[in-house]
Amino acid sequence: MSLLLDAPPLMLGVLESLEALPVGELTTAELGGVLRSLVGVRGRVDVLEARCLAGFVSGGGPVADGATDASAWLASASKSSARDAHRVVKRAGVIDA
Repeated sequence: MSLLLDAPPLMLGVLESLEALPVGELTTAELGGVLRSLVGVRGRVDVLEARCLAGFVSGGGPVADGATDASAWLASASKSSARDAHRVVKRAGVIDA
């Protein structure tokens, strides 16, 4: 069962609505509004990611998956650099504190 599939339609509808925008046809002012919306969505997703990552780490998830630590697990899982993964893990610790 996927938690995303169980999410309220409104949460998924926001991204689909933003993706469907005719970006090439929007005015500069409209694009500014879209960018402000995206910043807000990204911030909320970042906080949720941090909370979930903190819970995953405290539950021993990275080690259970065979990683040496949370940063190594996240770098592998997200195909990101070790440096970027370390920043996300550090932010998760701060947000969860």
